Amino acid sequence: MIVTPITKQCAVVLDRRAHALIGISPFNSYFSVERIRALLAWGLGRFDALHVFVPDVPAAYTLEASGYSRQEAQRKARRQANYLGNKIRRAFEAVGVCGARADEMVLDWARLSDMPAYSDRLEECRALYRSDSAFREGCLQSAKWVLQRRAGRNGVSTEALRLGAKYFLTEIPLFVDSAGILKQPASVFCYHQCPRFVHELLLGQHGLPISQNQGFVIVRSRTEDGPRATAAS
Repeated sequence: MIVTPITKQCAVVLDRRAHALIGISPFNSYFSVERIRALLAWGLGRFDALHVFVPDVPAAYTLEASGYSRQEAQRKARRQANYLGNKIRRAFEAVGVCGARADEMVLDWARLSDMPAYSDRLEECRALYRSDSAFREGCLQSAKWVLQRRAGRNGVSTEALRLGAKYFLTEIPLFVDSAGILKQPASVFCYHQCPRFVHELLLGQHGLPISQNQGFVIVRSRTEDGPRATAAS
């Protein structure tokens, strides 16, 4: 794997090898069983502890923003969560992790939303979204980057951006403090690309406190193109 820390502090946290949180997105064909297996094998071999993050329920926001009714978006998100869960289980089995041990490593919305530390950080992000125009614009632009891939000729509406930003806000706490939320000595969030706004957050540019025990790394296989440091570059 090619592993690229986003900041110098991210590199420091990565070197501690304490914990990895691997993000796996619903409705993203990038995450084949083989690619998930490779990520798990890499993570299990490098870190003391590992979780896989699956934003299953919040994915409905993106579907609703793409034009589905709320009910249909929620139904499709549940179906996709089941499909993705099966792929993750097969990938875990391929690296010799089965049953309850594998289930314990999967962090979905049901588990995450029950964690007080996550709820506190999410409310912090929502409050900043309401009060800080630069932070709000960063969230909206990050949502636009995702939704433009699904948009037709009419582009992305203001309401669609608002819904997309709600999805993005649910992820930000894990980008800035998965160590504290999951009670780990240090943690790196692992994904195959990093939106520019997340990069800016990790550099401390938007007023959101970042845990000194938190990192973010781009992880890509050697057969892929080079690391994508930001969504816009």
